[in-house]
Amino acid sequence: MNILHFIHNLLKIKRFRVTGFTFRNYYKELWLNVKPYKNGACCPECNHRGKIVRNLKARIWINVPV
Repeated sequence: MNILHFIHNLLKIKRFRVTGFTFRNYYKELWLNVKPYKNGACCPECNHRGKIVRNLKARIWINVPV
């Protein structure tokens, strides 16, 4: 098991795969690079798969317990 797979399982990330990570602010923040799985993105409202739309907007989760 590599470190990216370990992070994916530890944080229980669904519908995405972890492609990279970095630590920032003196190792207080973990920044993850994630991609949707190859077979398409899943709509958060209706759960149907559709075309992948590129969105470079960062999502932030604060105080996520591990």
